[in-house]
This record gives sequence, structure tokens and C-alpha cells, in this order.
Amino acid sequence: MIDEIAKARKDVCRPTPYEIMERFLYEEVEELKSHFKTFFQKAEIYGLLIMCDGSTGPTKLSIINFMMYCNGQTMFNKSINACSDRHNAQYLFNLMNAVVDEVGAENVVQIVTDNGSAYKVAGKMLKQKRKHLYWTPCATHCLDLMFQDIAKVFMVSKVIERGKTITNSIYNHSIVLNLMRSFTNNRELIYSRPTCFATHYIALESLNSQMTALRCMIDSDE
Repeated sequence: MIDEIAKARKDVCRPTPYEIMERFLYEEVEELKSHFKTFFQKAEIYGLLIMCDGSTGPTKLSIINFMMYCNGQTMFNKSINACSDRHNAQYLFNLMNAVVDEVGAENVVQIVTDNGSAYKVAGKMLKQKRKHLYWTPCATHCLDLMFQDIAKVFMVSKVIERGKTITNSIYNHSIVLNLMRSFTNNRELIYSRPTCFATHYIALESLNSQMTALRCMIDSDE
């Protein structure tokens, strides 16, 4: 909002900090409540899918996120700080069961978690208690684990290491990096991706697609 105001004419009045913290904030809260109301009305018709995802950041902060999906829309439910708790099956079951009760057990038809062993057991425990529910492991996480296992194969790991050597040599030297970008029309070789293990294969694909440009760079007088 502030950026758009800055682009406008000078005679456009900016909202005061009080208006942003009070009036506009309350308006956003009311709008969000309206979205939730509409979302749960659709959930009564189409059913609700709950997604549970655990992650640990660089600071070792362990977070478990819960999201809800219905009729093409995804809504955030809650985040739980799980640093001081053991992530065993019983603990995860208690969390998932509480979320099902919170959003309305009659609306929930499926719950999706990652493929960890504790999540598997917790999902089966939830199915035993909630006979109408389906538990499904996350397809993306399953594929991620497959990529991880494939990368352990000797021939594959050797290719990945060679790719890392090439990209590290380029990105660790600013002169070479700028030269590479001039030959690839500012196309990067490495892109950040949400799935950690797929990054290796995406980088290899990028190297392969830029092979001609990289060879021209090596053969150039520069």
C-alpha cells in the first residue's frame, strides 16, 4: 500500500500510523474473517483436506504447520512451536486430532502429512479413531525421498559432484560469474527450489541446457 501511495501524486494524503494500526488493521481482520466464513461454508459442501507439515530451520526451531484445502483454495490454520516436544506418533496424533476437532470433524475427509515414520503411525491412529477419514502421505515428500535415494547411486552421485564442481568454480569467482552471465543472456545455472533434493537434478538440467554457452565461454579469449 505504501509503495502505491509513493507512486501517486503528491497531493494524495497518506494514512497516518494510527489509521494503519487501528482502522485499516481492523478492516483487514474483518475481511479475513469473512474469507474464513465463506471457506467453511464451502467445506460443508465439498469437504475439507488438512495438510500437516513439519520443518526445522537453521536455528533448530522446530515448527509444525497446519493448512486447510477446499475447492481449490488453501487457508492457513496454525503453526505450533514443537521445539520442546518429542515428535513421536502419540504427540503428532494429539495435534492432528485437535485440529480435526477445531475445524469440525464432520467436514474433514482427508489429512495429508509427510512420509516420516512417526507421521505414518499417527495417520493410522487417526484413521482408527475417525473412520470416515483418509490419511495420505505427501506426494512431493515421497518424490523428494526418491530423489535422495537415486542420488546415492554411485554413477549418479559422481555426475552430481561434477556438476557441483562446475557451478562452485563459476559462482565462487565474480569475474567468471559475470562472464558466464554474458554468454547465457543472464540466465542462472542455479535456482533455489522448495524441494532440497530435486535441486541437484534441476542444476544438472540447467548445465545441460547451457552447455553450448558454457563451451563458448571456455573457448573465448576473455
